[in-house]
Formats: sequence, C-alpha cells, structure tokens
Amino acid sequence: MIESEPVGLETFSSGAERKLFVEGNDEFAFDPHALTELLGRYGVNVQPVGGCENVMAAVRALAWTEQPSDDEPTCSQCYSVIDRDYRPDEEVDSRWEGGPFAASRELIWRRHEFENYFLEPEFVSQALSFRGGLDRLATALLAEAQRRVFYDAADLVAKEVRFRFRFWNLPKLKWAGDSFSDAAHAEASLLEGCDWQAVTREKDEVLSAEWLRARFRLNLDTLVGGAHAATLQRGRGQWLLRMAGSSLIGSVLSERFFEVPGSDGRPLTGRQLWREVARDLMRRFDDLAHRPQDLVEVRDYFRSTQPRRFGLTGTAESPPSQ
Repeated sequence: MIESEPVGLETFSSGAERKLFVEGNDEFAFDPHALTELLGRYGVNVQPVGGCENVMAAVRALAWTEQPSDDEPTCSQCYSVIDRDYRPDEEVDSRWEGGPFAASRELIWRRHEFENYFLEPEFVSQALSFRGGLDRLATALLAEAQRRVFYDAADLVAKEVRFRFRFWNLPKLKWAGDSFSDAAHAEASLLEGCDWQAVTREKDEVLSAEWLRARFRLNLDTLVGGAHAATLQRGRGQWLLRMAGSSLIGSVLSERFFEVPGSDGRPLTGRQLWREVARDLMRRFDDLAHRPQDLVEVRDYFRSTQPRRFGLTGTAESPPSQ
C-alpha cells in the first residue's frame, strides 16, 4: 500500500445514503464489485477509494459530531472495511466485538484480504458456472499455497514494517529462482532483500536480524500450523486465512473449474472470471448452503439497519442479527 493523500470533505458528499468505503481503484476492482452485489440491495453505496490509508481517511473526512474527536468518527452513515494484511488477532478481534461496526465504524476483515473469502472450495463451488471437480479445485489451491507459503511468511514481515513504522518506501520482496523455495532460502532472502538499515535511519527503529528472523518464523508457524510442520494441509494452520488471497485466487476461480461465456462467446478468464463468479455468489448469497460467516455478519448488520420508506428497521447502533 502507498500512503494516502489527504482526503477533504469536498471529495465525497455524505447525503442521506449509507456509504461503505473499501479498497480498490474503481468499481471494477474485486472488492467493490462483489460487495455492491451483496450490500447494494440494503441501501449501501460501496465506494472504492484506493489503498487502506485512503479508506480510513475517507471515513474521517466525512465524520461529524457535536463534540469532535480525532479518535473515533461518529458519522452513522459512513463505514469502512480494510484488508487485514499483517495485523494481529487482538487488533482485528477488537473491531468485531459485539458484531461488525458495533465497536467501530472502521472494520478490518478477519482474513488477509477480501479475496480470501473466495478461496473456500465449498463456498465457490456453489456458483452456477462451476463445472465440477471439488477435490481437484481443493488440490490446486493447496498446491499453489504450498508453492507460495515461504514467500508469504517473509512478505508478512515486510508488510508489518511498512504499516507499523509507516515506511511506505520499503520495496516489495523479489521472488527469483529458488529464493523462497524453503524456509532457509526464504529467511535469507528476507534479510538480504531490503535495506532494513534505512528504516533504522529514518524511523529510529532498530530492526535486527534476530527480530526479522523471529517474525518470519512466527508467521511461518502460524501459516503451516506448528514449528515442525513442513507441508500444508487443509484444516491445519491458518494459511487459508492469512496468506495473500489475491495471489491464490487465480488457482481457485480458474477456467479449469468455472465456465462463464463472454460477450464474444469465448470463456472468460482472469479477473473478469473472478468478478462474474463473485457476482453470482453474492446475488444468490441468501440461498447458499455454505457462506463465510464474516460476510453473513456484515450482510446481517446492513440488512437489519436498512432504511425503509416510513422510518428505519433499526438504528446504526442496532446489533447485527444472529
């Protein structure tokens, strides 16, 4: 992510509608495209505003209160949700306490990215365009995750440094050859892949090799499910939740498993396919047997508080339905 430009009140108009600010450069980005299908029917205007810094700035720019506070915006019509990225459980869980948007108008997805919710084979296989092969789909996902797991464990360290120390110029780790083929190569590539001393010079934060190694090993243990685990398994570790979903989704929402014809009659591929599969799942969300619980809770919140022609079903402070 890049550091956001200041967002002024003139950038958005609050009006009377409910706005949900999300990550993405335009309405065709994956997050706003899918969330509009899920929440638009409940009077929610999903607006992409760029990276996570822009998302948080947008809500604060539109916040109003008789007693202004820089700590917590009280604009009942404005909400935001950002990717989790590296953030620890405590920070994320505090935003979901009492249900989504009960503790804060600024929500954080419980998974690494919004795309992670579309990695669940049981969920996405309910799409009308699914052509069978649930076991093959799960195997393809697991193989791609295994290929990337050491890189992701290292990349989580770099993301933590960028966000915690607001060091936005830290370059993305480069993957070349076998640089992330196993834990030893990945650890070495992490230590050599960035100018960590630049963080020390500019932010007065000492990032020792020991600290970097410890963070990498902690991330890897979290993903694989234990210090002695070398191979990913379904149901073990948090790799499905905490690896970068945007890098894994192509192995799941693939023309190997889904067939959606384009306007020219040829099957869609890549991001166009992702969007169409997501659109279908979100449109039929209420009828699906398997649904990610976080999306259910967010849907329930906006459904239970949606405006009606004569009054409201609830207030912005109403708890989400159970």
